[in-house]
Amino acid sequence: MAARERVERSDIAFWCHINGARIAVKQQQHDTLEHHLTALAALSQQQTTTKNRRYRPFLQQFLTTYRLKEQFESLLERQTDYRGTQVNPIVGGGIDNYVEQIGSGISVVSCTMNRHANLLKALRSWLACEAINEVVIVDWSSTEPLTQFLQQQQLHDERVKIVRVEGQSRWILSYAFNLGFRVASYDKIIKADADILIYPSFFTQQQLLPKSVIAGNWRKVASEQAHINGFFYIHRHDLLSINGFNEYLTRYGWDDNDIYQRLQQAGVVRYDVNPATLYHLPHRHAERLEPSQADDRFNRFRHSTQFAIRCNKYIAALMPCWGRQQMMLLFTITAQYDNELRVKQRGRSSHTVAPHIECDAEYYAMLEMLSWRGGEIAYQLQRHEAENLLHKFDYDTITISEIKRSVQGQPQSSSQVKSYSGGRLYIDAQHGLGNRLRAIASAAVIAQATDRELVIVWQPDHHCHCQFRDLFDYQGEVLEQSFIQTAQSRSMKLYNYMEIEPGAKKFAPIEPQVGQDLYIRSAYALKSELADADQENRYLQTLQPNYEVVQLIEPYGVSQSIGVHIRMEGGKGLDHLSYDAPENWSQKGHEQLHYWREKSHYRHFISRMDQIIEEQPEVKFFLATDREQTYQMMRQRYGERILFLPRSQFDRSKDQIIYALADAILLSRCRSLLGSTWSSFTELAMRLSIGYERVEMSGHDF
Repeated sequence: MAARERVERSDIAFWCHINGARIAVKQQQHDTLEHHLTALAALSQQQTTTKNRRYRPFLQQFLTTYRLKEQFESLLERQTDYRGTQVNPIVGGGIDNYVEQIGSGISVVSCTMNRHANLLKALRSWLACEAINEVVIVDWSSTEPLTQFLQQQQLHDERVKIVRVEGQSRWILSYAFNLGFRVASYDKIIKADADILIYPSFFTQQQLLPKSVIAGNWRKVASEQAHINGFFYIHRHDLLSINGFNEYLTRYGWDDNDIYQRLQQAGVVRYDVNPATLYHLPHRHAERLEPSQADDRFNRFRHSTQFAIRCNKYIAALMPCWGRQQMMLLFTITAQYDNELRVKQRGRSSHTVAPHIECDAEYYAMLEMLSWRGGEIAYQLQRHEAENLLHKFDYDTITISEIKRSVQGQPQSSSQVKSYSGGRLYIDAQHGLGNRLRAIASAAVIAQATDRELVIVWQPDHHCHCQFRDLFDYQGEVLEQSFIQTAQSRSMKLYNYMEIEPGAKKFAPIEPQVGQDLYIRSAYALKSELADADQENRYLQTLQPNYEVVQLIEPYGVSQSIGVHIRMEGGKGLDHLSYDAPENWSQKGHEQLHYWREKSHYRHFISRMDQIIEEQPEVKFFLATDREQTYQMMRQRYGERILFLPRSQFDRSKDQIIYALADAILLSRCRSLLGSTWSSFTELAMRLSIGYERVEMSGHDF
């Protein structure tokens, strides 16, 4: 079965490259043409005699027709100049003398320390790729030797070479991979972490050009696949010409950024890998770091992945540029078996980072990360001021006000700053604009009633891809990163109304305890004896829209118009977008949404608007809707009667959310409203209104 699948894959690859070469010839895309011809040359060498006989006549005719025969034969000669590998595994010898002759082919290099489960899945995917000649895995002193583990799993393949390092107590990526690179005996190297699957399509879809590297790019993939950033495919000579990974970096992180920068400086061109040809197996961040027993705020911060990454960034900047002038950590071969080398470290590294430089790097990392909370002013903090802040507050909860007070030398309880006896109420607002604002308003009323400081947690996401201050001129505290996972461990009282999330309890009564901070995650108004709808509305009415929103509103006089809000996206057949997809709600909630979206179809509004025109011939409508087609249809039907804010985007981007807020404010200023039932946006317009003459809701009043 596996052999048949390999045959089918090569059949598909052959015809794909034939078609690609034909298109490239017609469009005069010379680089693309060479890529496809090179792939065809490689396939012609890999194919069986039977398949060669089957394909050769067509291939020859194709090459003759398009006058490609000479170019193809040149590429074929280049590929047939094959070299085998020779190694010298002398016990007692140094690892730098291990490879005597570099072969023509591909080595995968990976490393592991006690992460065998994911490695096993990844290894099976590598061995399924016929193009891979060798898999070098550095076993960095795992508690259970990797060779023993693979034997238990009955995985045997002559291409696998284990390099077992004894006596290492701490994982150091740069040391481990640089060892693996020196053991690799083929002229092209794939660096893959132990949790990266490689699909056979990788080798048919991408060609490694001279002086180039094909690398993962976290900017081009979903967040859960960001770790493919560390994957790369490169010529062995180019990799070792910059001396591999930077061995000044012995913590977690920044190693891939550093090596890509040095490759670029060496003239190696970086190309993005096709993310469809790889897959990163998910696991927790904690598995990437050493176990931490940190039990106070500052040490928890120091053990975070982001802090480790930023420290390495500054170490790389402060230390000499890593290159051929430095010497990689030395290793001696202690034993050699069929598919395993055993080695041990010889002496200490010649290139270590002095304690005072590590200390400076930590300080700069602290400042950079604090600037993410409070802006550029954080760089004015002295070391002791930054450390005091991180001792006093959990990093996720630090606000710009606390940073400013530290810079100004004010105590955190300064009389110049309002003191709250009840602590803080963090409102982690969820979903779209209307949902978020009603949750914030509800939290603000409870915060005021319990003398708590309101801290808005507004994390941009696919529901609402903008910052709170993109919308409002707001002087209060705003955080842009949710921290619900750690809120409870920090002695906060946690309430989660998002019913699809584990442990959530929608509409659980909010029962504040004296002196305890609250963390509330919600897209809904909160259930509390302290809740008051009128106060919530007054709070929303006091929020000051920023200049950009005001500029959109000012040209429109709508006080005598009737507001019309038509919400159709998310209805049955219109819930294809991520923010309207079924997984955002419970099954019951999604069924209700479908029901009410159908009641908000524009045909229902047209019927009611036609009646109003008969009664009020001069009437005008201000329209806000979520579909471009609805604007077009309404404009065609009603012409100049329809007022609206013209726009080019209909998504949840920053610009569109700014328009949405302007829409809601203009709807609130109309004399009456035709609204969509089960829409938090219609609800927002009603909350912002000082008082409509009349409100009619779809499915109820028309």
